[in-house]
Amino acid sequence: MDHDATKKNGDKVQVVYVTKSNAKTLKTALEQHNWIHKNFRMAPAVVNMNWLAIPVVEDYYCVVVNADSDSNNMNNNQTECWRDLVMGNGIQYCPYSTSVLGNPQKRHAQDNTSSSNNSNGDWSPLKTALFQTIQKQLLLSNSDDNDILSANQENEERKNYWRQQVQNLDTKICPAKLEVLGDDKNLVLPATALLISDLEAWMQQTITKVDSSSQISVPCMAEFMTEMWDQITKTYQCPRILRKGGVDAESKIRQTGYSLLWPTSTPISNNWITVTEQGIRQSFDVTNVMFSRGNITEKIRFGKTLVQPGDVVLDLYAGIGYYTLPALVHGKAAFVYACEWNDKAIEALRYNLVDNQVAHKSMVIPGDSRQLILPSLEQLSKAATRTTTTTNNSSTIGPINRISLGLLPSSEGCWHVAVQALMGTLRNQAPSTEPAVGGWLHVHGNVPVKERDNWMQWLCQCLHEHVLTEITKPDTHHNHNDKDWVVVCHHVEKVKSFAPTVNHYVADVFIGPRTRARRCFHPQLQQRQQHGDSYLQLNESGTCFYFDNTTEHLLEIPKDSPPPSCELSADGVLYQGWMMPV
Repeated sequence: MDHDATKKNGDKVQVVYVTKSNAKTLKTALEQHNWIHKNFRMAPAVVNMNWLAIPVVEDYYCVVVNADSDSNNMNNNQTECWRDLVMGNGIQYCPYSTSVLGNPQKRHAQDNTSSSNNSNGDWSPLKTALFQTIQKQLLLSNSDDNDILSANQENEERKNYWRQQVQNLDTKICPAKLEVLGDDKNLVLPATALLISDLEAWMQQTITKVDSSSQISVPCMAEFMTEMWDQITKTYQCPRILRKGGVDAESKIRQTGYSLLWPTSTPISNNWITVTEQGIRQSFDVTNVMFSRGNITEKIRFGKTLVQPGDVVLDLYAGIGYYTLPALVHGKAAFVYACEWNDKAIEALRYNLVDNQVAHKSMVIPGDSRQLILPSLEQLSKAATRTTTTTNNSSTIGPINRISLGLLPSSEGCWHVAVQALMGTLRNQAPSTEPAVGGWLHVHGNVPVKERDNWMQWLCQCLHEHVLTEITKPDTHHNHNDKDWVVVCHHVEKVKSFAPTVNHYVADVFIGPRTRARRCFHPQLQQRQQHGDSYLQLNESGTCFYFDNTTEHLLEIPKDSPPPSCELSADGVLYQGWMMPV
């Protein structure tokens, strides 16, 4: 949300969270004790789409914990009933009330007050769950009276102090905002959040410094963590709690760093979650398979813009179907060959193809993409007979004309395979009755920002070298009526930032005969392109070109472009030896 718009129409304020069905009841109870912040209105809760946030005054917490105060005339049973409606507490944006919006001076004063009140950080639902656990495991266990609201003054002071300690807890241990993953909204903790060692040390330090006179001691941490996970699942209404970990850069199968924290005793099948994006269901074992939501814009672009109806697609790094599924569901591809070597990802990929009702238009090819062997027509026919839905006749599946190379940090190890697949010269690739007419490569890579153009030009030169190798082979069985092939980079798309100086890019590169290249337009440039324009007149002597957005012309790439630092060489900044060609 725009900062100026926020200041004009609302601001951050302390709130209590409540389900939509209980909002009216809770608001009425709060109004009876002047706890509602009248300068703000209720808003949708940022922590849960099914909750509402009710703005409350600054002294709300003090009034709540000091139940014997004169300001609270409700009896304990009524108070307990009211407390049961509160799902959590926090600080979030709420719109100003009508009275504030109509009074600029009052709004200006409210802006200044809000900014100063936020200095102590947010009281998040996670802190609520942690504090409730401390009350049950640390405070109530050492009190003769287990009713928090009627406990003696000494216990009230102790609770107030612990509340303050939770409020000031390091955000690395207790972050204010948490990620959710999956359609059922599983909670994801950062790698450093709520570690048992950190919590034990923090509680021991707090007890030693302030509560040493009492008989409080650090509880059994196993029981404490069990209670805390249970409180968190109730507060966030989530089925699972996951911890995010790093993905080993040298891991060939890109196994996820997620671990399941809660519940602990569940069948293996309960590790499976589903993430629905753009109507496509993607299910996988979250503890074994990597999933990146940062690539969603590229998945949409690939399926809805790049892939054309009738395309035959080769996905050299299919995973659970990140690009295979958009190609089939949104792009209406005629057929997709999906290559993957991680057994857990293959299991999910096959499930997702069936779940999205596109299995009949695809074939999963297990194994190393660098040693790819495409299935024969006979194998395709056998696969087709195993499906229960109507499928394309295997003999009508045309040559591959679009290839996804979605491996990071580099897909360089499969560039030669991709070129061979486009040219019909891949090992054991069935001879085609149609001449090879080329097609598109969508090449992913993590590239230093300053080397973007250098990477693109070097990529095209490398691809053309592979083209020359195939054309000059004496024993190729493909039918090339036109051996004058060119490489044209039409577009480089930034997907996301990988590091402060490195971006994830995708280069859309056409490879094919020069005569067809003049007629092959990139979808994102079609509105500007007209056949016969000067920038589409490919230089008869050039072999590699790129579309220059500044001049809107195709420019020739200089020969012998120097390799960028992200090349898969031993001294490359992103070098990973297992990605090298074999």
